[in-house]
Amino acid sequence: MNYIFDTTAFVAFFSNEKGAEKIAKLFAKIEEKKAEGYISPITLTELYYLYAKKDVSLANERIEAILLSRLKLVKIDAELTLRAEKYKNLQVPLANALVAAASKEYEAMIVGHDSGFEKMDVELLDYETE
Repeated sequence: MNYIFDTTAFVAFFSNEKGAEKIAKLFAKIEEKKAEGYISPITLTELYYLYAKKDVSLANERIEAILLSRLKLVKIDAELTLRAEKYKNLQVPLANALVAAASKEYEAMIVGHDSGFEKMDVELLDYETE
């Protein structure tokens, strides 16, 4: 199974919020090479912004941990951006549209908790549900 992680999943994981254990198990599967994991560059940008507002060194630590993991960085090219436009027309945030487009490209289930994904024809693993 392939997974692509939305910003909300990282925030929940790093903050030990509801669903953090489920996300940790997915990260473990990826580190053990039992699954493939992906992250969008836009997600990295969002995470850095969120954490840097509070503490730049914490933001750097979080991003470094992600970049040193086995998560693969999604390549955002013209084809992916045009695919994302299909989702953007559904009035969802651009970051979510790109994650949805990448989920199709990499045949990956989205790990997140965001109502915007419900509008799209994507596989969503909502880490907050049991």
